[in-house]
Amino acid sequence: TGGTPPASPSLASPQPRNPSAPTPNCGARPAPTARCFAFLPFMPAMPEADLGSWRLVDERAKVGWASNGSAGEPLRLRLSPAELAPTGSPAGPGPEWAPVGVDLSLLHSYEGTGTVRVRCAGACACREVVHSTRWRHFKSASAYVHLEVHPPSLPHADAPHPSTGNGTAAPGAECVLEVANVSEGEGKVKLDGMSVTARRRRRR
Repeated sequence: TGGTPPASPSLASPQPRNPSAPTPNCGARPAPTARCFAFLPFMPAMPEADLGSWRLVDERAKVGWASNGSAGEPLRLRLSPAELAPTGSPAGPGPEWAPVGVDLSLLHSYEGTGTVRVRCAGACACREVVHSTRWRHFKSASAYVHLEVHPPSLPHADAPHPSTGNGTAAPGAECVLEVANVSEGEGKVKLDGMSVTARRRRRR
């Protein structure tokens, strides 16, 4: 049938965004250990970043970092140990904490959007994710891509998948999330928020 674009494969299933929740885990799935970041005036500012060829855009009061093609340099989000730490803790997660959950809020639409690749660099490790931001719904909205990030203070030898990033560094070193537009052609990728959630390991 005409008019409905095909579904694109993804390694991460986007979750429909709750319009009342400005960022993941902050309203839709509240968690006491979540740290949330957005471009909204009443939310904590996004972490420091090297924009590469991305730019800050304001489209109908929806602010975010955007890339309109795969030819440019990736966006590199720099996360300090404090930003990866449990709420109220000045240091990074210790061995009693599970891998840190990072949710990236990305614009999704039925047309014009592209494919994003997210991977870790520097003082952390995670599974590389390649995700299409094009979906079947005839609307544009933000949805989340989830990563399990292993900071340097958290062992990750038991991770059940290949990782990028070395996960080892001197104390105080930054974790870097590299966000790249890998679309074929002029597909757009836009990042408008994120959350970081530290969780304790379940006792066996």
